Amino acid sequence: MRKIVVFTVLITLLSCQCTSRYYTEYQKPANPFIVSARVGEAVDLEERDKFGLFQRIKDFKEAKFYSSAGGGYEVQIETETQKLIVLVRSSNEFLILREYIDRYEEIQESREEFEAKWEIVDYDDSGFPITVNEVNRHWGVGSSACACLGTGTVIIGLSSLVALGIAMSDFDPLGPGPSPEEKRRNSFTATIVLIAGTALGVLLGVLVGNSVKKSIEEALKSVKEARKPRVVEYFSEKEASDSE
Repeated sequence: MRKIVVFTVLITLLSCQCTSRYYTEYQKPANPFIVSARVGEAVDLEERDKFGLFQRIKDFKEAKFYSSAGGGYEVQIETETQKLIVLVRSSNEFLILREYIDRYEEIQESREEFEAKWEIVDYDDSGFPITVNEVNRHWGVGSSACACLGTGTVIIGLSSLVALGIAMSDFDPLGPGPSPEEKRRNSFTATIVLIAGTALGVLLGVLVGNSVKKSIEEALKSVKEARKPRVVEYFSEKEASDSE
């Protein structure tokens, strides 16, 4: 029993990643681009308020978008006192954001339809959507789900083989064969092993499944954390000293 539990835990740990290099590695942005003709080269204060973006950024002035060499895009935000960057690693996010701005008024009337189309599960601090695909890629939930199914299947399969071995333990094609009492005893033991193995497989599968669900919630938190604006430059010595 202890070996089985350890085996299950190892599978779960190996299939889930606590921190993804995909989000922590940083490369300088490549070329600037216009996310939408409605905002032009930069999102200014009026456009920020109109489209509900960057609402948590104090003293906001403007935001510009750059394609990222590591995939996705980077947003450079200027305030009255500092420059910040936001990294968005999902390539689909650009298309989602463009549609969000281009069809903003229409989307407000049916946000559920827009979110269902792109499988949006939440929004980050900048107001950018987070999709199911990004969450899954960040933590490898597909691998965890396979571990869940694989754990149950392996345990049930092994118990079936053991049960079959017990049932056939007294079989001898050249001998007289087991007595009726031995047949009943072996059949009963094999049934107990099969039932117990199936129950154990289902139980451990459910436990791993619950850990997958928790992993998804933690992955969403991690994506939000990775997307938080980071200060890269201060425009005043006072602001820099206050942050230290």
